[in-house]
Amino acid sequence: MNLIRSVAFVGLALACAVALNAQEQGGRAGGAAPAQGGGGGGRGGRGNVVRSTTPPPGVTPLPVDMFTTKNFYLDRQYWADKRYARCNTPNELWQHNLGTTPLGFWGDCNSDIPIEKIVSPYPYKTAEEHYNALMAETKKAGGPTQHTWQTLPKWDGFYVRGGLNDSWIYGSKMKANTLVPLLTPEYQKR
Repeated sequence: MNLIRSVAFVGLALACAVALNAQEQGGRAGGAAPAQGGGGGGRGGRGNVVRSTTPPPGVTPLPVDMFTTKNFYLDRQYWADKRYARCNTPNELWQHNLGTTPLGFWGDCNSDIPIEKIVSPYPYKTAEEHYNALMAETKKAGGPTQHTWQTLPKWDGFYVRGGLNDSWIYGSKMKANTLVPLLTPEYQKR
């Protein structure tokens, strides 16, 4: 009797899993629900989003973009326009080469991280200028402290990078074009 219950339980669990999967896939067994853009991942896993190479409603494509260009360097006037990368984030651009994801799909044109959340709130022009200001402040306060192995703070433990949904450097929320104006002209060409 216990064997029959076990088999019945496994069968019920499998049926539930198949039903849930079909529900998550938009009611289609084994297929993905069509969606426009988003951060789903494009090839299974997080979201199973079917990507479209057709622009989203209300978005007029540029005359040329990074998927239709003959020479990227001649398109400089478009680099800072989100439509040049078809509203994709850096991570989404990387996904164009994965699995069955179509080359040139459009991302979500309505999501981005504002440039104000990316730029430094400090007046320093370079990292070296910022470092020198911090070092001058530290020396004025009697530092810097020279630690030995015995005085070194205990920083051991398990650390996890958090805030990926708000992190611009992770590349899943910020549009590729948002970063371009922050780069020097020389770096923009690389």
